[in-house]
Amino acid sequence: MMRPLTILILCGGIWSCVSRDLPGPNCENFIVSFKNDIKPIIETSCLINNSDCHGMNPSIPNWALFSEVQSHASEIKIRTSDRSMPKIGSLTQPEIDLIMCWVDNGAMDN
Repeated sequence: MMRPLTILILCGGIWSCVSRDLPGPNCENFIVSFKNDIKPIIETSCLINNSDCHGMNPSIPNWALFSEVQSHASEIKIRTSDRSMPKIGSLTQPEIDLIMCWVDNGAMDN
C-alpha cells in the first residue's frame, strides 16, 4: 500500500510532465547543429512518404528545403513542443529539446 506522501509526489510528478508552463531546456552554451541534429529528425519524422507530410504535399511547407525550415523555425518549435507535430509518430523529449535549442540559438544553417 502506498503512503499518502508517495501518492502526492507521483501525482505532482505526472502533472509537472504535462504542464505547458514549465521552462524549456537550458540552451545556453549548447550548440545544436542543423546538419547533425535537426536534419535527421526532420528526415525521419517530417519528410516521410505521406500526403499530409512536409515535402509530399505542395500546399504545406517543404522541410527538405533549409530556407523553409528556417523561415518556419518558431512555428516548428511550438508545434513540436506542444506535440501537435509530427502528425504521424512522435518525437522524444530529447529531440524536442534539440529543436527548441536550435531555434532559441538562432536556427543556424550549421
